[in-house]
Order: sequence, then structure tokens, then C-alpha cells
Amino acid sequence: MTLDGTLLDDTILALWGAGSLLIAMHIMRIPVLGGLLSERAWYALVLAVVVVAAIAGAGVSPWPVRLDWMSIGVLAAAPAAGFVAYRIDQRIVRRLSGPARMIGREPSALPLLMAIAVLEELVYRGLLLDFCFRLPGFGWQVTGVAGMTIWFALVHVWYGWVHVAAKAPLSIVATALALLGGGPAAAVLAHVMFNYQICRRGSSLGAVS
Repeated sequence: MTLDGTLLDDTILALWGAGSLLIAMHIMRIPVLGGLLSERAWYALVLAVVVVAAIAGAGVSPWPVRLDWMSIGVLAAAPAAGFVAYRIDQRIVRRLSGPARMIGREPSALPLLMAIAVLEELVYRGLLLDFCFRLPGFGWQVTGVAGMTIWFALVHVWYGWVHVAAKAPLSIVATALALLGGGPAAAVLAHVMFNYQICRRGSSLGAVS
């Protein structure tokens, strides 16, 4: 596979987007910067910079809105799919970690978690998914989509391996919604519902998602 200049630039941006959580975590370890913002705020900021860079690089929004009966149906089903992903997530964490490590509701975190949900999906099911489909060859495209879906769950290893397993359902659901015609908008709706439930009902171990 040969990368031209444009694809190479997109590859760098895609790697930046995929590494956003790890970048934020390392910023938190810098004494001068770590205390300025919370872990979630740094993560949201890094994601936002990636989104702005993607828009600036494309000259137009890289997340076009598609409206047909299929996409409308997927968009309508997205919140319910996000709720199902939340329930599976919590069941996995409870089963693997036990109830002793459950934490309570976080209503004050709602605005930031909503922002993270939107930004993550613009990066993962928007920028990264689009990048995967612009790889040369169907095999590379399938590999890219699968890798992106797995990677979303894998970056949560920062919170422990239990969250790798727990976030896999959300990643699969969001990717499926995007591929079925809903695009990143459907993934955003599902993820927003997921994070809303974390704030409303309580969360296990409190990982960023």
C-alpha cells in the first residue's frame, strides 16, 4: 500500500485522533499542566483540537449529513441502542469487578460527558471511519474499520482491562449505527444516551467514555 501526500496527512491526523485519550492522560502527568483542568476536560480539549484540525484540513465539514428513510430509521433507533450498550457495559463491569467498586451518580459531570460523547464520535465514527473507507482496497478498509472499533475499547485499558471489555459493546453499536446509514450523527445520539445514563443512574469505576 502506497500513501500519497494527502493520505499521509490524513494518517497523521487519524493517529492523533486515535491517541487522544492517551495524550490527555499524559498531559495530566505534567505538573505544570495536570492541575489546570480535570482529566475529562483535558480529554475533551484534545478531541476538540482534532475536530477543528479535521475541519480546517478538509476546508468543509468531513461529516456530511445523510437524510433518507434508512438513515432516519437508524437515527430514531440510536438512543435505544445507546441505552442497551449502557446496560451491557454496567453488567460486564459488575460481573468482572463486583459491586464494591461501583460509584454514584455524577449529575455535575453531565455537560462535560455530553461534550465528550459528541467529540469522540466525530473523531471515531466520523474522522477515523471516513479515513478507513479511503484506504486503498476493500481488505484494508475492513481491517481499518475493525481496528478502529477495537481500538476505541482498547484505549480504556488506562482504567483497567475490565473497561476494555465493557466499552466494546458501545464501540460495536456506534460503528454499526454509522455503517447502517446513520453516520456519525447516529453514533453521537447513542453515545449521548450512554453517557447520560452514567450521570443519571451511576457508573462503574467512573471511566471516561
